[in-house]
Amino acid sequence: MEKVEPLSVPVAMIEEAAAYLGASESLSFRKESELADSQAFSLIRERYFSTWTTSLMGADLDRLEKLSRDTDLRSLVKTIIIQDDCEKNDPWNCVYPFQSDVIWPGDEDGSILSEQIGVQNLRAMLLDRRLCPDIIKIRDYRISPSNLYYCPEDHNRKAYRTAGYGQDATAVALFARDIIQGLGHGVIDVKMLRQSTENLRELSYFKNPDAPPGMSLGSSLVIEVTICFSTEFRGCHTGHFPMLRSAEILAAPYWVEKMLYHAPLLENLTISPRASWDDLLSSRPVPLQLKQFSIGSSTIHADTLHAADVPEQCRAGLDWKVRGLADDPRISWIEYQGPDAGEVLARLALHAKVRLPYSAEFLAAYSLKTA
Repeated sequence: MEKVEPLSVPVAMIEEAAAYLGASESLSFRKESELADSQAFSLIRERYFSTWTTSLMGADLDRLEKLSRDTDLRSLVKTIIIQDDCEKNDPWNCVYPFQSDVIWPGDEDGSILSEQIGVQNLRAMLLDRRLCPDIIKIRDYRISPSNLYYCPEDHNRKAYRTAGYGQDATAVALFARDIIQGLGHGVIDVKMLRQSTENLRELSYFKNPDAPPGMSLGSSLVIEVTICFSTEFRGCHTGHFPMLRSAEILAAPYWVEKMLYHAPLLENLTISPRASWDDLLSSRPVPLQLKQFSIGSSTIHADTLHAADVPEQCRAGLDWKVRGLADDPRISWIEYQGPDAGEVLARLALHAKVRLPYSAEFLAAYSLKTA
């Protein structure tokens, strides 16, 4: 049987794909593709296009728009990462910082002004199914205020979101809301994670004579929102999440409401962090079939557990951590596993703001818990 040799790749096909990539990526893509046969070229294209990073600004947005209309290449995009160049500009990470002006516009509170970048464009691509990613990841990188001492005078310091603002994740949560609105129908998993680099380190890249004596670089704060879609995703204008099964969110407007009251199949829910339960949960019944929930970094009064009157059959699945003085204990973390998680969560929500006199029985239970 005659062996069939793989076909060579036309130069025009290589150039067509390379045109979508950034300068450095296009060079390496061309180099890898020059000697590749058709089978190898298919794998190379998949590697370069399966994860697509965009700021939704300027040339980035133009490339994404063009890619979304390429019926061949757009099907390769499985993960879309949305981030600006704040991380690239941070002297914590690079030798030559503050070289890019691709920084998301924001207000004085550190919120991202999504209406001034291509959020609506992206939503249109997703709703029209020109792009059908499995995952959308949003990265909100916040630079340490001390690192802005090294920002050149001709570079706009005020444009940067710093680690001193938005640490309650409200800014990136609302940014994610703007992107996902109307697309909740196909979401099966949501995760919001807070990451921080080391606290401080000595300058190793360069010295700035205008910086205060002994100045060190400060750590960054990164909050990531990862949204996973079903392979059967169908874009439709709805504020509900009918397919969502698991959510790990930072407490923020919109998301808590949607997870509790508009995700009927949600089974596992984690909410953190939060200074208190005020405005986090309402006293409305939680219409969920939850099997597990966890609320972390809370400071609700420990007598909430006493006031909530959790049914006897549910108490075995309830666990919590307490801190503070014996006469004013607070719950810092609470978790429940069991088929009645929705009911238990609703009972806790109803009594989260209630303060009762501490009974001898409750204080005895508290002492055992902290022993």
